[in-house]
Amino acid sequence: MITLRNDAGLARLGLVIPKRSVRHAVHRNVIRRWAREAFRQRQHCLPMTDIVLRVHSGAITHADVDAALALLVETAP
Repeated sequence: MITLRNDAGLARLGLVIPKRSVRHAVHRNVIRRWAREAFRQRQHCLPMTDIVLRVHSGAITHADVDAALALLVETAP
């Protein structure tokens, strides 16, 4: 996960899920849905930040995505 402060006035999410890491489009789309939902639930707690979530392996679960964004909320100033 990469984060960078922005001047947009709100938190923004970018997702990078390459075919090389997650072969099936269905699985890539499920991961995108999980990430968007976790981001939506925590968006009001996040500082003005651009967040890029990059998936490196296909073995990712909903709990992994949720935990990554929860950690970001906890460490946010």
